[in-house]
Amino acid sequence: MAAKKTSGVFTTTIYGTLLNVLLNFILIPKFHLFGASVASMLSYLVVWIVRAHDVEKLIQTKYDWRNLIINHFIILLQIVVLFYMQGIFMAIFETILVLIIFAENIEIVQVLIGSIRRN
Repeated sequence: MAAKKTSGVFTTTIYGTLLNVLLNFILIPKFHLFGASVASMLSYLVVWIVRAHDVEKLIQTKYDWRNLIINHFIILLQIVVLFYMQGIFMAIFETILVLIIFAENIEIVQVLIGSIRRN
């Protein structure tokens, strides 16, 4: 049933691409590489939201919206740190942000580690 619903993937990919190009035209002149990064992140987020909504029509799913919002916010912070900090301060802040992502997703990390140990 779900295997025959590939037109939605094509449509969301086209819309995501168009949104990315539009956001790049708006953000790159003012924010340069930082604008391109934010444009890509927002485009992927919109595509994911639309696809998640489409999947919910086919099967019942449950999303941890708090976790998703926190993770996207941390990714945005990582983009800011990468573009506006240098040297040891950048490395320290990036390490802290990665550790926060691991802590926020500890259940997933534990499952992955368990899976690796079994193989």
